[in-house]
Amino acid sequence: NLTMFSSWESPMSMLKQIFVNKAFTSVSGLDLNAGLTVNSIISTYMFKQIITMAQYWYLIADSTKFDKIAIYKIADLDHIHAIITDNIPPRYAEKFKELNVRLIR
Repeated sequence: NLTMFSSWESPMSMLKQIFVNKAFTSVSGLDLNAGLTVNSIISTYMFKQIITMAQYWYLIADSTKFDKIAIYKIADLDHIHAIITDNIPPRYAEKFKELNVRLIR
């Protein structure tokens, strides 16, 4: 609904006033060093707010997203609470275990 953003408030300030229990998102890339990345600059605004707007962040990432780095970093791996995936490389499973990130297959 475009009228939602037609007020004097900017979309960013409106996002700061939204709170949810669980957020489910995907990313373009997931890398042990680069963290979570996306290809769209517009997406970065929403993703960066998820850290404060959601009590729990569930990342949905199929096996093709691992070891991929997109253009824009949105968060480190320790910001998510759970990852939902079809298959996970062992080194990622170990890292998520270290970070207390729940693995859901």
